[in-house]
Amino acid sequence: MREKNVIFLSMRRCGVSWVGDTIKLIYKNLYGKDLKIHYENDRDLISNNLVKGWNGTYNIDPNILLNLGYDKIIIIKRDLDDLKQEYAYYHGYLEMYGTLDNMKEKRPAFFEVIELYYKLIYEQNLEDPRVLIVDLKDLNITLIVHFKK
Repeated sequence: MREKNVIFLSMRRCGVSWVGDTIKLIYKNLYGKDLKIHYENDRDLISNNLVKGWNGTYNIDPNILLNLGYDKIIIIKRDLDDLKQEYAYYHGYLEMYGTLDNMKEKRPAFFEVIELYYKLIYEQNLEDPRVLIVDLKDLNITLIVHFKK
């Protein structure tokens, strides 16, 4: 069997390494060997070439990756409001502006960019069987139901 060409796609701060590390652990237990995932690939390189092996990238139209011929595209999705909150916190804006509402008033372009990429990646009708969407909200609910007893 040939090596599969798999790519993780998401926006930053969406838990790609958490999902990827879980897959690596499962892979190791199934096949007895390590799986190397290159998480931070250059968008320009990825959008123009089929990169062999397991890779990851951010903020690319998934249709470009489908057209390049990846065997599997794993899209990691996070709730938009949670993502806005995380970006604001990560970049220090919550501390600066106090709340998301204050920040939206003072820095509307910040949220416009987030919404633009969110639509590009997550709000498309992708019917291709090579696409697997992992929604962190669903994953969290599943973990809570099965393990919080």
